[in-house]
Amino acid sequence: PLYPACLYLATHYPDETLVEEWPLIVDSLVLFLVNRGEIAPEHFRPGQEGGIFHSREGLSRFLSRYDRRLRARVTHNRLGQRLSYRQCLEAQARHLAAYLRGETATYVPFCTR
Repeated sequence: PLYPACLYLATHYPDETLVEEWPLIVDSLVLFLVNRGEIAPEHFRPGQEGGIFHSREGLSRFLSRYDRRLRARVTHNRLGQRLSYRQCLEAQARHLAAYLRGETATYVPFCTR
């Protein structure tokens, strides 16, 4: 879903924002799970009013791996420290807030490579 605050950021602050940075982590996790066969067609079900949703088993598998991914440590490109993805997300949220308040002149997007 799109959120008004995200649309405001994308419209008024054309530099990359958290909205653009973090889906890459989820996307790479989904590809990893599919390629390893940890998530398969039987882990999805049709919705009552259309759409496709995780089954209970599929959701459990995804959330378990997502939590593990958030605990994985990477070197934060702006801070130069090894942090968990969860800590990186917090650092980026604080950095974005400082940028929006005018406390820093530029916003440096998070990247792992």
